[in-house]
Amino acid sequence: MPWLVVLLCLLVSACGRPAADTEPASPCAAEFGRGEFGSDYAVVATLSHPPVVGETATLTVGACAKEPGDVIISVRLADGVEWRTPPDGTSVTTEPAPYGGCRATATRRWDLAAMTPVALTGVVVATKAGTAELTGTVEPAGDRVGQGNSAYVHLTVGADASHLGFPERSGDDSATTATPRPSPDCG
Repeated sequence: MPWLVVLLCLLVSACGRPAADTEPASPCAAEFGRGEFGSDYAVVATLSHPPVVGETATLTVGACAKEPGDVIISVRLADGVEWRTPPDGTSVTTEPAPYGGCRATATRRWDLAAMTPVALTGVVVATKAGTAELTGTVEPAGDRVGQGNSAYVHLTVGADASHLGFPERSGDDSATTATPRPSPDCG
């Protein structure tokens, strides 16, 4: 009979979602950067659901530090996604994006306690179809030195359906232009 318990355990673990596809419950449970690009910070970014054009979704960026200290946490939205309600306590700046359009960044300075998770949560709205990268970043502030860390949500927005991730490449790289796009008015 013990073999039945082992078999059931194996079936349950084999049929569950792989660990790589699940977000940790806390940013402190996320992997801290290691190696050459090691970091004292762990960052997790989640989106409540992939919004279609005109729809809102909740974006949360969680952060955790190995050591206590002052940091800057920023949440950057790509062109095509805007803040409906930015995270509490943040200041929002808007600037031209490198590949056209505008991007908005909500920033907050925070005194993090060691191994104590914090989160910035805001509501975003998808404003046009296309791909978007939403980025959460933690960097040391003031005179602190060290490598920061980032987390990303990749999104493909459509008028009727959207999904997490970017679309598959068609293999046609010939549709490039040497003419830079005009600088938008992001005021």
